[in-house]
Amino acid sequence: KHLVQYASVDDKAIVPIGEPDLPISTGVRGHNLSIVPLQGPGPVALDHDFHVHGVVPSVSFFVDIPQSSADSFYRGKPFVCCKDKVTQPSSPLRHSTELCSLVRKNFSRDGHTADNPVLIIVSDGGPDHRITYLSVKVAMLALFRALDLDMVICVRTCPYQSWTNVAERVMLTLNLALMNVSLCRSALPSEYETLMKSKKTLTEVRELIMCKPEIKPFLLDAMQGVVCTMTNRFSHMEIKDEAFHIAIPASDDEISEHFEHVRFIEPDLRLDKLNQESLAKSTNLQKFIEKHCFCSKYFFQVKKCLDPSCFYCTQHSVRMSESDFALLSFVPLPLKAPNQDRYSGFDDLFGQDPDEKDCPSCQKAPGEVTDQKAKDILVSAKVRAVITCGECLKPRCVYSRTKLSVTEQAKLTDVKESWLYTCGSSLFPPSSEFHGTIIARQSITCASPIETSYFSATLVHFPPVCYWCGGQEETLVKDDEYGHLSAHFQTVHAICFLCKAEGKMPFTRHPLNAAKRPRKS
Repeated sequence: KHLVQYASVDDKAIVPIGEPDLPISTGVRGHNLSIVPLQGPGPVALDHDFHVHGVVPSVSFFVDIPQSSADSFYRGKPFVCCKDKVTQPSSPLRHSTELCSLVRKNFSRDGHTADNPVLIIVSDGGPDHRITYLSVKVAMLALFRALDLDMVICVRTCPYQSWTNVAERVMLTLNLALMNVSLCRSALPSEYETLMKSKKTLTEVRELIMCKPEIKPFLLDAMQGVVCTMTNRFSHMEIKDEAFHIAIPASDDEISEHFEHVRFIEPDLRLDKLNQESLAKSTNLQKFIEKHCFCSKYFFQVKKCLDPSCFYCTQHSVRMSESDFALLSFVPLPLKAPNQDRYSGFDDLFGQDPDEKDCPSCQKAPGEVTDQKAKDILVSAKVRAVITCGECLKPRCVYSRTKLSVTEQAKLTDVKESWLYTCGSSLFPPSSEFHGTIIARQSITCASPIETSYFSATLVHFPPVCYWCGGQEETLVKDDEYGHLSAHFQTVHAICFLCKAEGKMPFTRHPLNAAKRPRKS
């Protein structure tokens, strides 16, 4: 216990913020009656479905690890950080910077190195915590070096199992502070307020900031009153006699300074180029991950080594005793017991090399039955839009029996901007009114190629992509390089240079003159 720090982290649902003088309800309503003035119209607020601005409360719950696993894990220090969703978007590096700051201020004797050399971080696997992303791994490596940790264990909950993340208990307490509350931002200078009135989505507002960066500090000032109101209400809450502590959002300069810890490993990394493609080309980064890390669908673990030739560990020696470090192993993954229809116990697996071959989510996609029930909708004539998978980045078709209404389009846009969709999952939870009416195929995985409905959709048309990996138009092989196939097949789907180099061929359908060909005896 004295070696390990356990942090449960999560972002609360966005609290909607209205335009000046147009407050929007937080959407949190109690089952009891509200207190309202004797005179006046009573509580007045706009519908919370229509908003651009919002505040994201990020929760970091540092758990007091009990002596026994049977005791409560719902005791510890809760921290909440309120951020403007427009100008302070959640990102892996922002979360890493803010978590580093919390540890240094509250769990470090020297204000720099963490008191406990092992840090466990549990999240629900949202897009800014999804440990399969290289950007999230880079953020965790920055935290690993900044706090001089011997080991970092990042855990992501399984799909639809986010309730196991203990930070969810904190969310319930925050809801009490938001009951029957409606909020709006302050007005911007007139010339900027005029520009903002024409922006209806989060993407449009951020594009405006990119074109006119001078508007960003004014937007931050306009949200300060709302943020102060929320943090003041949160500061009056407590969980198991422990008051909520208010954390400060990381500034751009602090994020840049934190990023320098990764540049120690890979000097060529750039903060404005933290995408999957550029990170995959970072040779030093890939070598460090291969030597010090274990990566799986639900775990990302980093550990120092004792190799005297390691450029990193020779400068950052192990802090715990040699005997304790010798017992430190990567957390194992579930494996089926030999010749038995059950999983082995933790004690039987600890110390072995982790293997995810028996993880339930690594088996075949379970959505075939669901797709069979909706086969009349999953046709090219019912394709209404596409959504990008948050892991493989392939475009997947969105189907609906009828044309999407304005409200349905807005809800689908929210799902797209949240980056919560992954191949094989449903677009909306079962509790949503849109579950079952706006759907995507559930019998596909990230390894599946692009659906043929993407290319043959009749109501909408999408840009050409590689059939195998979803590569964009600029990466595709030119038609004349496989044009001979068009003479033999009615349909020939595009392929990119990378997939062609791997030996794959363009996907073809409907051979021409098939009826005239002699049948095989």
